[in-house]
Amino acid sequence: MRVFFAVWPSPQTREQLAAVRDMLESPKARAVREEDLHLTLAFIGDVPNSRLPALQAAADAVERPTCELVLGDFQYFNSCIALGASRAPAELQAQRRHLLELAEPYALRSSAPRALQAFHPHVTLLRGVRKLPRLPTAPSIRFVASGFVLAQSDLAPSGARYRSICDYAPTGS
Repeated sequence: MRVFFAVWPSPQTREQLAAVRDMLESPKARAVREEDLHLTLAFIGDVPNSRLPALQAAADAVERPTCELVLGDFQYFNSCIALGASRAPAELQAQRRHLLELAEPYALRSSAPRALQAFHPHVTLLRGVRKLPRLPTAPSIRFVASGFVLAQSDLAPSGARYRSICDYAPTGS
């Protein structure tokens, strides 16, 4: 099963992100469905179903403080356009590092190299962008990271679909 840890936006933030996505124009690009908009904390990859309960239990030990970031920079990478933050709060960086480290024994491939990469929090809005279009001025959207989810990624020709497997509520402030 292909899994990742993510933060779902609040309904209001999700609506704001969808409005920004709808401002973007790129021929043949696929818009990320409103219900699938999220901020990825840590992509884990393929985890055998037999190891999933242990991964879920291990993730419960990760601190989940509530923190805020401002998404206000358009980013273009891997044929995607995203709305990103200029900086990642220290709490979110620590949470990501911890999640990648604890997932190591459960994933089919090592996630250790990703733990060393810089973290650029973002929400992907369009996929399959062949040529970078002219972008409007990016609005600033307040994104509150409050807890996280372990999510499953189902790949399909029409695009990936995501669903929460396990929710982890915030553990304090």
